[in-house]
Amino acid sequence: MDAKKALPIDVLEEIEAWNLFKETAENDFKDSELRSVATEVAKKCAGLPVAIVTVARALRSKELYAWKDALAQLQRPSPSDMQSGVPAAVYSAIELSYNNLKSEELKQTFLLCGLLGHNARAEDLVRYGMGLRLFENVDTVEDTRNRVLTLGQPYICIET
Repeated sequence: MDAKKALPIDVLEEIEAWNLFKETAENDFKDSELRSVATEVAKKCAGLPVAIVTVARALRSKELYAWKDALAQLQRPSPSDMQSGVPAAVYSAIELSYNNLKSEELKQTFLLCGLLGHNARAEDLVRYGMGLRLFENVDTVEDTRNRVLTLGQPYICIET
């Protein structure tokens, strides 16, 4: 990113972080076992809003086994965590989110959004997506645009 100035982002207090996590996951965690695991997952986000939102969205509507697996992944730092310069909680959250994307097209679109930056526009994704042949069974600009908008609809990286 072409940031000119680094702006500090405060971490959330534990209660604020838990409330954001529950709201984003769209779950009240009434089941005690799921609540226990979810609480530990939320703590691994270290109060960082970007990590909380990323992980909670990735686990929304998932079964208990997926939550346990996510906790295990968040507890094992990746070797690349140490070299990226990104806080481990953020890196792990983004890695978990990426690994939980349902299709290769969605993963490629996610990576393209990362390259284009926080203000990726749908038309940019259409152009690059067509040029890089990221999407299967699309032959026209309109088909590509429809695929980009379908893939990006639940996510926040695409501006129309």
